[in-house]
Amino acid sequence: MHLDDVLMTVRGDPIRVADVVTLLKIRRFFRSAIYELIERRVVFAHAERLALVSPLATLHSLRNRMRESLGLADPIVFQSFLRDNGITI
Repeated sequence: MHLDDVLMTVRGDPIRVADVVTLLKIRRFFRSAIYELIERRVVFAHAERLALVSPLATLHSLRNRMRESLGLADPIVFQSFLRDNGITI
């Protein structure tokens, strides 16, 4: 995905990836999202290195907790959410 990719349109007016990133930066969510992603990767890497947890089991557990917190525990609802947002697990 590139910054100039169109995510959706509203009455013919495109909303691009760059628009979303800009809004996240203005609202000060971008930095916290990036830090959270970095933190997760570092924690998973250390846990794997120390053989504390299975990375795959950890990812499945995290995915399930996130699904529940978003009200997407039902598999059909979850698949619809993924499809509607153009994302995969």
